[in-house]
Amino acid sequence: MNSKNKNIRELYRGINDFKRGYEPRSNLMSEVQSAIAKLKRYKSLGSDQSPAETIQAVGEILRSKIHKLINSIWNTEKLPDQWKESIIVPVHKKGDKTDCSNYRGISLLSTSCKILSNIVLSILSSYI
Repeated sequence: MNSKNKNIRELYRGINDFKRGYEPRSNLMSEVQSAIAKLKRYKSLGSDQSPAETIQAVGEILRSKIHKLINSIWNTEKLPDQWKESIIVPVHKKGDKTDCSNYRGISLLSTSCKILSNIVLSILSSYI
């Protein structure tokens, strides 16, 4: 067996181990609260135009609504279409500003999508 096939088999073995050790989450409230707390403040707004500091400052009612939304997404495995969009902003690296290759793109995601991403990262990190 060549090394490429061996590496692929090891990857699949890791996926199967993950499936065996994974337990579906029925309540993500603690993960939602942790993800909201981890949001970086005073960053550029994404397509939802919701500042992280506003979401962090509001009370339990909004957190509860975000929790319901995240649970729904988690159970249905379907993202809202707006969460699939991002605003791409060109950022100059160095050199001639008229040369397009001297720019890199930054994607501005919706704050709600960042919350879900933090939750997924937190859960996956526990398996690594």
